[in-house]
Amino acid sequence: MRDIKFRFWDDDQKEFTSKCYIEDGLVFKHLDYVTAVTRGDVIPLQFTGLKDKNGKEVYESDIVVTKRHGYKYVVEYAEELGQWGGKAIDIDPKNNPYLRVKWMSFSQMVENGLEFEVVGNKYENPELLENKDV
Repeated sequence: MRDIKFRFWDDDQKEFTSKCYIEDGLVFKHLDYVTAVTRGDVIPLQFTGLKDKNGKEVYESDIVVTKRHGYKYVVEYAEELGQWGGKAIDIDPKNNPYLRVKWMSFSQMVENGLEFEVVGNKYENPELLENKDV
C-alpha cells in the first residue's frame, strides 16, 4: 500500500511550504498564531507512490525526463483512467514518435523500459515548460 501524502505550493510566497495540511477536504495553513483555511493560494500536490531512477519521490506537477530519449512530461493524475502519468511537453511527433498520444501512464513507461528522472516542477521551474498549454 502506498503512502498518501502531499506537498504544498504556496502561490503567494512562490515556494513550497510545510505549514499546511488537509482535513475534511480543506487545505489549512499555519500562520504565526492561527491556523486558517486557505483561499486557493496553496496548491496541494499529491505523491504518486512512485520514485524516479534516483529514488526521488514523484509528485503531481513534477517534470520528469525519460532517460532513453530525453522526453519531458508533467506528472498528472488522469481521473478517467484512474492512474498517474505524464502529459508530454515536447508534442512535436516528428521529434517524438511516442507522442501520437500526448499522455503516457507510468505503467506504459515501465512496460516500454523507460526510466525517468525528476528534473523539477512546473511551479519552481517554469522554464522547463516548452509548451504553454501544460
